[in-house]
Amino acid sequence: MHRTLVRGVRGVVQLCCALALLILLPGYAQADLIGDIAVKTDANGELDAVIKFTVPIQHLRYSQQNKSSTFLVVYFNVLESGQNDQWQDFETHRSPPLEVAPDFTVTMRDLTMSPRLEVQFSRAADYTLKAGRDGRSLVLHIKPDVIPSKGSEQQVIAPVVVTAAVSPQPAAQPAYADLIEGISITTDNSKGTDAILRFSAPVQRLRVAKQTLPASSLSVYFDIPERVRDTPWKDFAVYRSPSSDLIPGFTATAKDLESKPKIDIQFEHATEYALVAGKDGRSLILHFKAVPVKPAETTGVTAAIVPALVIAAPIVATAPSLPISIPTPAKKTAVAEPTPAKVAEATPQPEPEPAAKIPEPVVTTPPPVAKSEPAPELPPSAVVKPVIKQSAARTKGKAQLGGKDGLPQFPDVDDTAVVENTPLPAGLTLAEQIKYTDMKAAGLMVKGRDAILSGDMFAAIDSFNNVLKLATNRYTEDAQVWVAIAREKAGQPYKAQSEYETYLKLYPKGTAAMWVKDRYAKLSAVLPPLPKQETVAVRTQRTDFKNMEYGSVSTYYYRGRSSVNTVTNVAGVPIPTNLTRTDQSTMLTNVMMTDRFYNNEFDNRLVFQGFRATNFLPQQPSSQQLNAFYMDVRNRIEDYSVRVGRQSPYGGGVTGRFDGATAGYGVTPDYRVNVVAGRLSDAVIGPKPVFFGTGVDLGVKDAVGGSVYVIKQTVKGLTSRQALGGNMRYFDHGTTAMAMLDYDTKFRAVNWATLQGTLHDDAQEMDYNFLLDRRRSPVLDIRNSVMGTTNGVDVLLQNGFTQSDLLNLAKQRTASSTLAMLGVNKRIAEKWQAGGDISVSSISGLPQSGTIINGVQVGSTLVGGTPGLEGFIPATPSTGAAWTFSGRLIGNDFITDHDISIASLSYTKSHQMTGQMLLLTNHSNLHDQLTLDSTLRLYLQKDQFGGKQSVLAPVVKFGYRMGKSLTLDTEGGIELTNSTPSTLQSSKTNRQYFSVGFRWDF
Repeated sequence: MHRTLVRGVRGVVQLCCALALLILLPGYAQADLIGDIAVKTDANGELDAVIKFTVPIQHLRYSQQNKSSTFLVVYFNVLESGQNDQWQDFETHRSPPLEVAPDFTVTMRDLTMSPRLEVQFSRAADYTLKAGRDGRSLVLHIKPDVIPSKGSEQQVIAPVVVTAAVSPQPAAQPAYADLIEGISITTDNSKGTDAILRFSAPVQRLRVAKQTLPASSLSVYFDIPERVRDTPWKDFAVYRSPSSDLIPGFTATAKDLESKPKIDIQFEHATEYALVAGKDGRSLILHFKAVPVKPAETTGVTAAIVPALVIAAPIVATAPSLPISIPTPAKKTAVAEPTPAKVAEATPQPEPEPAAKIPEPVVTTPPPVAKSEPAPELPPSAVVKPVIKQSAARTKGKAQLGGKDGLPQFPDVDDTAVVENTPLPAGLTLAEQIKYTDMKAAGLMVKGRDAILSGDMFAAIDSFNNVLKLATNRYTEDAQVWVAIAREKAGQPYKAQSEYETYLKLYPKGTAAMWVKDRYAKLSAVLPPLPKQETVAVRTQRTDFKNMEYGSVSTYYYRGRSSVNTVTNVAGVPIPTNLTRTDQSTMLTNVMMTDRFYNNEFDNRLVFQGFRATNFLPQQPSSQQLNAFYMDVRNRIEDYSVRVGRQSPYGGGVTGRFDGATAGYGVTPDYRVNVVAGRLSDAVIGPKPVFFGTGVDLGVKDAVGGSVYVIKQTVKGLTSRQALGGNMRYFDHGTTAMAMLDYDTKFRAVNWATLQGTLHDDAQEMDYNFLLDRRRSPVLDIRNSVMGTTNGVDVLLQNGFTQSDLLNLAKQRTASSTLAMLGVNKRIAEKWQAGGDISVSSISGLPQSGTIINGVQVGSTLVGGTPGLEGFIPATPSTGAAWTFSGRLIGNDFITDHDISIASLSYTKSHQMTGQMLLLTNHSNLHDQLTLDSTLRLYLQKDQFGGKQSVLAPVVKFGYRMGKSLTLDTEGGIELTNSTPSTLQSSKTNRQYFSVGFRWDF
């Protein structure tokens, strides 16, 4: 406790020092485009780093690599500029410490020309990238590292579970228990390899769907015994197999542990395997062949698959938190021979009577049916004569089930069967065990069939369930059908319904699938729903708070010098002039600090982000910007959050950085209520507006979802913005679509309407994206009425302007922009991608607004005079449609290993000008610590009057990483501009600049 308090005080002191540092030195106010970097886990337990933007964006493309890399470039469009923000170029943010995956930094580049985000990993990472569900984020999916242990048995280290925009938690006293203890690898007696999944509790009735081998995935269904069912198991806990050349790698994910428990196994590639239950009832054994079996040694047995459980009626599960969990390494022990786990079936319980009667399955005696394929022959050494007896299954005249009596065909059982209670003989190989299990299941099937024919349905249920308790055998699918039929005839319609549902999930294309589907539909139509079972959240004892501080400080000095040579014709004589001056001498500083204190229930953060630029040029002002300074409290169990202080907006209709509070509460896992209130903090003319808003997020965890909100903003008691809006989205399997709308009820006009989406074609390895966007720029606000004057809204109100006057003036001074775009990107080779975009954009014209006192009307223009109190803005024509066609080529490992090279060519045409641009960029790792970035830009333009302009700009940047926390950067470039206007003098400009600085991550 004392150590935690000391760390907390130290974190607060560090933040206060950072704040004082920014206040003491002057700075330069610019807006930050990135608000935060959050880290959480996905459904498979892998890491998702969510890069949150302060405005809506459209993710266009990125330089995806087909292997591990240390660098990523993401291109995007900014869809909203808030209140005419001047975006901070070279803005850099650092991710929280990840530990199980490489940390990274993100840097914004060229926001005014070709916006892109550069991600630099601390070491090579496997990743994918997708757009966020809110239209304001990018999700960077990173695979965690796998660390094998020493020794013959390799232990798997489970990935750390990181939640709610923070770094990993410690493993001490987790709130939820791990069902899987770990995975180890060993060789068996047949020279194959076994991967053993060890459970921390007994499991029973293991089954899977019938599959065609080789397969790339596997789902194992099971039951958790009653005595341990109340344990708060951790859902979606993921374990990776140890690194080994003997088996294909795989991940095992425990899912739906409170309702329909299963384990999903995903192999790196399609493989053949055999799966059996461990002898101790607490393990699963995946058997892989070491070498192909010679024909003479072939046993004729295909890989076995563990069967699934009968799923009981689902219950309402409480949402578990996701604490860190690292399984305790198991001791190296000899692996026992696998055998089915023996767990007794629970006594059947009476069920509610159905609301209506449905036709009961008929049992008659049809003629015998054809034989099914007999099981493979058991090697003589494995035959245990004392436990084999002749079965009456194929005796002529013996009553059979199914076929022509409205029921599915009962299987033709083998002639020999194993006595039911005989234990598994020792010394059998895996193939002999599979054969033995088939024989044992045959005897149980005969017993269950005879019980149905004699009317003893509970005995039949017991027999068929005993078949399902065995490892997967040739009768598993049939037993699943007949246990459902027996339960229905025994007066257990709800349990029969659940058994039918299980069959359809496991065997959607099974031999009896059509019959089961029809029977399930009839049952579902007449059975009233069972009353929901209320569950009580299991609250564990709150653990001590832990503390962690992290952040970064960066300082860069920029200096630029321009030389302008012009030629003026005086009476036909060219007169050259030269002007050389220093146009930039600025030091930019970013400070970002986070103090995180958390336990198994709370995850709280104190965040500071500040930026300043010290301008050393004479008569040039310097200022600073406090981008963020807030306290964030999150409860992962009750699912609520509160953030108080200066913060960036994340939707809800808020249009800029503000001082205030946001709060949210998860009413259900898929519905969340949000409120926000505060005062806009960015510099404005006159008083700063205050606002209040509320909204609801719908379908938070579903593929289809969205949000709705209402917001009201006032200035000096006058409503400046009053809007309702929201979005609808679809995110699933590489296909995304989002529609956003904001309507101002005060102006009775749409602020923005956007439709964007992407489509990924796996077969063709192509990505398509589109965008339709129409918006007011800036957002409609009564403060827009003071554009063109230095007076604030309060001054105009004091001088007789009404609210209606200001609304009309603001509407006249707010333009509309339109953008439509269609793009495609395709992988054309292992190391190359190609793509292109077509876009058309325009900005509407503005009418003349305001008044001029004593002005002279010349045509349609007022000349001279003094602007009125509200200012005067002359009419502005529309830009018309500007078409842009662009193509690009992205390559990996082109110049050096792990480098990225991008070449793009674009052509733009409007009624005012035409332009072409060639852009070449490369990022290379010259050494483990040394990087080189090079860029060459060539731009050619011709206007409607015949004027020409050309720009050539090469840039080189070196970065050197010292240790794990300090990075030194230096950059230099030249920009050569040659302008030949149609009427004015020609000029040549030579601008040279350089920067040098460092970034310290801590």
